[in-house]
Amino acid sequence: MASSALRKIFCAFLPLAFGDAPADAASQSGWGMKAILAVLFLVFAASQAEASCKASASRSWGQHKIEASASGPNCANAVLTLVVRADDNYAVWTKTYVADQLMNFSDSPAANAAAMKAKLKDWISGDGFMKTADQLQTSGEFPFTPAGDLNPGTMEDAVKNRSPVFCFIQGSESGQCLAEIWDGEVVELGVQAFPG
Repeated sequence: MASSALRKIFCAFLPLAFGDAPADAASQSGWGMKAILAVLFLVFAASQAEASCKASASRSWGQHKIEASASGPNCANAVLTLVVRADDNYAVWTKTYVADQLMNFSDSPAANAAAMKAKLKDWISGDGFMKTADQLQTSGEFPFTPAGDLNPGTMEDAVKNRSPVFCFIQGSESGQCLAEIWDGEVVELGVQAFPG
C-alpha cells in the first residue's frame, strides 16, 4: 500500500523535478540539484512510510468477534486496541494497551506492519490459555484470580455452564480473561497468572 502511494508521488514529482535536461551548461547545474532533491525526497518518503505501523487482525469467538489493531509512529511504540463486538457490530468491550508493556510485543518488537499483524493474530488466538470457564484453576502455582468486583454468582454460573473464555496477555506475568455469559453478555472474569 505504501509502495503504491510512493509510486504515485514519484510519477507526479518526476516531470516537475527533471523535465527535459537543458542544453546549456549554466542551466544543467540547476537541473542536477533538482534531481538530487527529488531523490532525497523519495528516500525520506519511503522511510516515513516504512516507519509507521498500522495493522489489524480479527477472529470469531462464540457469539462475538474479537478485533485487535495497532497504530503508531513505529511498531515498537504502537498503541494496541482490543474490541469485542456483538453480531450487530456493536462494541460490547474495548481496552487499549501500549505494545512495549506487553510480553509478546516487547520481547521481540515487530519490525514492520506485516510482523505486527502476525503478533496481533497470535495475541487474540487464545493459545496457551483455557477455553472454557470450568477449566480455570483458582489454586496452584499460577492460579486464576476472579475479578475483585465480580459477583460470586457470575463466576459460579460461568463454571457451571462451561462459558466460553477468551484470555489474552495483558502484561508480563498475567493474562486477562473475558467470558460470554447468559445471553451473550461479555464480562471481565479475572486474571490468569503465568511464568514471567
